[in-house]
Amino acid sequence: MSPRFSTSHSSALYERLEKDCYETGRFLERMGFKAATLPLMLPIEMTRDRKGMSGDLSLKHLAVAAGLGKIGRNGLLLTKQFGPRVRLAAVVTDAELIPDHEMSDEHPVRAVLPA
Repeated sequence: MSPRFSTSHSSALYERLEKDCYETGRFLERMGFKAATLPLMLPIEMTRDRKGMSGDLSLKHLAVAAGLGKIGRNGLLLTKQFGPRVRLAAVVTDAELIPDHEMSDEHPVRAVLPA
C-alpha cells in the first residue's frame, strides 16, 4: 500500500469519526443530556519526559474500562474483533451508560500478523 493511499485513508477515517462524534453528541443533547466531543488529533503534547505524543485523556484506557478490549504488551488496545486495528473517538456525557464487562486474562486477545 502506498503511503499516499494510507494517509488519505486515515484522513477520511478521522473525518468520519469526527462527524459521528458530533452527531452522537447532538443526539444526546436532544435527549436532554449534556455532551461534548473530544478532539481526535489535538491537543497533544510531545515532550521528552512524556516520551512521545500524549493527549489530555487516554481513550485507550477508557476503552479498557468500558470493556472494549485490553492493552497488549505492545501498548496498543487489542479488541476481540479487530485486534489492534482500531481508531478511537469519544463523546463525554452525563447520560448513565452501562459498560460491557472488562475483558479478563482468561480470554486473551492476540494480534496475528499476516504471513
